[in-house]
Amino acid sequence: MTCQEVLGRHLPSLLDQDLLEELCKQIDEHLAQCPHCRVEVNTLKRTIELYHRMPARDLPGEVEDRLFKVLDLGPK
Repeated sequence: MTCQEVLGRHLPSLLDQDLLEELCKQIDEHLAQCPHCRVEVNTLKRTIELYHRMPARDLPGEVEDRLFKVLDLGPK
């Protein structure tokens, strides 16, 4: 397992815990040997955890309108 495979191809599935057992084992083995990937994965997992703990906030109308315009989502 390479860093590119772990961080590029399998990271979304790893975070969603949507991987086959054998693939999880290979990724775990890589993470045990690769401090760079381990830091990347742990940092992203922690960021997601912290985000989910934050209370939801409403955006001011002006900010929301600009965001929707930039994302080309039209009015809410």
